[in-house]
Amino acid sequence: MISVRKTVPAFADFNNRTLIQVENEHLLVFRRTPPGQSGASVLVVANFSTEPQPLNLLDGTRRAPLNVGLATDMVSVERPQLHEDMLTIPGLGYYWLTESR
Repeated sequence: MISVRKTVPAFADFNNRTLIQVENEHLLVFRRTPPGQSGASVLVVANFSTEPQPLNLLDGTRRAPLNVGLATDMVSVERPQLHEDMLTIPGLGYYWLTESR
């Protein structure tokens, strides 16, 4: 995680975090944007429950915080599984998602 974090401009500490409110109380979701908006943003999703938790990517906003269909987890380098705009985060798991082209 540390080596990935060091290579991603969005994780630089320039007060570049936006908290995203979601309905699921077990999840913390926020977006990190790179300084000057150049480069890819990162959607961080953390599950603080021991049980898998669903995240409705639209969650009342009608717009997903990023195109998760094109997103890759920066740590595992895998694409998470989606089911009808729902992402399941494993118990005590997390994703650092960024759009891959």
